[in-house]
Amino acid sequence: MGTTARNDITGMAIKSRAQTETYRQGWDAIFAKKTPDEWLKERYNNEVIILDPDGWRQDNTPYDKPISFKEFSDRLSYSTVRTSMQLSVIR
Repeated sequence: MGTTARNDITGMAIKSRAQTETYRQGWDAIFAKKTPDEWLKERYNNEVIILDPDGWRQDNTPYDKPISFKEFSDRLSYSTVRTSMQLSVIR
């Protein structure tokens, strides 16, 4: 085929680097889809319990359908929850 792409300044070949753990975590944060229970366990260490999944009723999305964290957060904000998390006050 053609020649390898090169950096105009350094002349070095342009190639993708190996994926790091930080890269994988970033990718998961943006694109991963998990069930609400998986997000609760991963992000809240099961310290948040959804008592009434109101956020899933607005468009009849099944509660066990895998969704992105952003969508999960949006739906969680409309749901009735109980939490055992301690809040600290910054003074």
